Amino acid sequence: MNKIVIVAAALLLAWPAAGQTTIEALPVRRQFDFWIGEWDVTNRFWNHHRGEAIVPGAGLRVYPVLDGGALVEHYRGRSWNGGDILGFSVRAYDPAEDEWVIILNWPSGDAPFWTMRGGFDFNRGVFLGTTEQPDGATRIDRYIFSDLIPGYYRWEGSYSLDDGQTWARPSFVMQGVRRGSDAEPFDDHWLHGMDIDERCPGDERRALDFTVGSWSGVAQQIQDDGSWREMPARLEARPILAGCA
Repeated sequence: MNKIVIVAAALLLAWPAAGQTTIEALPVRRQFDFWIGEWDVTNRFWNHHRGEAIVPGAGLRVYPVLDGGALVEHYRGRSWNGGDILGFSVRAYDPAEDEWVIILNWPSGDAPFWTMRGGFDFNRGVFLGTTEQPDGATRIDRYIFSDLIPGYYRWEGSYSLDDGQTWARPSFVMQGVRRGSDAEPFDDHWLHGMDIDERCPGDERRALDFTVGSWSGVAQQIQDDGSWREMPARLEARPILAGCA
């Protein structure tokens, strides 16, 4: 498998310029640029049985792909019981719907593989996703990015079981502080969980390794009249999270 080496570098942030006071004043595909870089994160967890717990020591790294039209997040933190929380997310702008799509996967079980959609308004990002419950009811999960100032953000998650009429108390609040320029970059082994059994145990994790690399060929697209149109195509696939994705 090709080995991908990610070099941490200083990034110039696309923050609203003079006269632009909100994130939504930026071009839509640039609205998550504030998140690029490395962050120290403190989590505040809450549920009905355990009450509240403040757990510091989490970290994440975010970098752009597809010319800034998408971002990849690598995250590592601690759970209530002190165990590791390992995961990743992809945020991509969907021009057809003019909104952002968030795809999350926390193989440690702290969040499912799911999709949320939304955008920014009044300097706050709101993203919603739905899941069907065992009793047939629909649960709406809501993620909110707020307090967006240079070097800081707040990210919280809540849910509704009555079609958004009421919302539960946030089950988590993440407070992110940008790592200073004098801080050492996160150790890749720690951040990515290079012990692959931590993230995705089982031989099935290698099933798509054959796709890694650069590919070129011909793609076919079906037309409205039922005919096929051929066009040149290029594909580049790279592993992340030690090959778990």
